[in-house]
Amino acid sequence: MPYSIQPSAGLLTVEYSGTLTGTDIHDSINELESLVQSLEQWPDNLVDMRSIELSALTFPDLMSVAKRREAVIPPNPIRTAIVADQPATMGFARMFQSLNHNPKITIQVFGDLAEAVAWLHSAR
Repeated sequence: MPYSIQPSAGLLTVEYSGTLTGTDIHDSINELESLVQSLEQWPDNLVDMRSIELSALTFPDLMSVAKRREAVIPPNPIRTAIVADQPATMGFARMFQSLNHNPKITIQVFGDLAEAVAWLHSAR
């Protein structure tokens, strides 16, 4: 499995690794949605993409994920911090950020994990 999800301290951390596909992202979203469905308040998300290979990920994959996230209705506003340290990964993360049209989800892209975590904790 090219991803892991760790809930901790009001945060869901998704760490991707290896060659990432659109199916992998959708599978991780399925798992995330099942984790938060019964919660009264959804946690913020930290998405770590520093260990991925993008060769199998396409723009249509990103678009389908963005459309799917647009359709969710969280019970509260949530923040998503995406950490990417390679130019191509940063570009994909920024494309995903620009495709976000869900007013309850704010996405920021970071090159540094500590900055991403600090941004997420600044909302609390």
